[in-house]
Amino acid sequence: SGQPHHLHISVETSAGMPAPLSPAHGRVSPRKMARPISPLTRRGGEEVLAKLVEELLSRGIDVSVPQPGHTGSSVRLPLQFFDNTDLERNTAEGWLSAALQRHGSKPNAVVLTPNSVGGGEWKLGRVFRYDRKGEQFVAHVKGEDGKLQEESPISLPRLSVMFLAEKIPEFAERFAGALRARDQCEASLLFQFYVRNMPTADVKTLTEGQVQRLLERAL
Repeated sequence: SGQPHHLHISVETSAGMPAPLSPAHGRVSPRKMARPISPLTRRGGEEVLAKLVEELLSRGIDVSVPQPGHTGSSVRLPLQFFDNTDLERNTAEGWLSAALQRHGSKPNAVVLTPNSVGGGEWKLGRVFRYDRKGEQFVAHVKGEDGKLQEESPISLPRLSVMFLAEKIPEFAERFAGALRARDQCEASLLFQFYVRNMPTADVKTLTEGQVQRLLERAL
């Protein structure tokens, strides 16, 4: 199995609804080694970046816009808990080694960075280290001046890093699948909360703080 660690959430609701999905999280167990280098990587990272954004938009995903989910809150469960690692093509160290060998000191990945409105933005970056303990890649992001911002490295989970050698449609579907699994899990958690608090004549929308406490209990 490529899903050794799981997010543990309580079992059935009183209404008989199945419990939320138990999403994958943990160390990679690759089903096969990385595929040959995509022809796009030979045309430059900017084209790979544009293609990834286009591929995600075709699936209705615009990371620049905050997605509140079913709870209506900006508080969300971490997306990396819902990554289907069965889709992984290589180990973290394998991706990193191949990327550094091929691209040297140049950008070797497209990385997802937070923006000022609570969403995100895909940018070119150079992944140069993998933190096994935290299961995070460490990267320098390419700035507006075209240079890597080496003075301010950032740490990123796997779903926030698409190496230039990866197949774009495959990564986009993996990202989209994690979003769907998170939405389903949060919707089920919200349903369980309302079922446990019935009957009531006036079911009010949860406050931001209530949503945060609800999701924190699921972690």
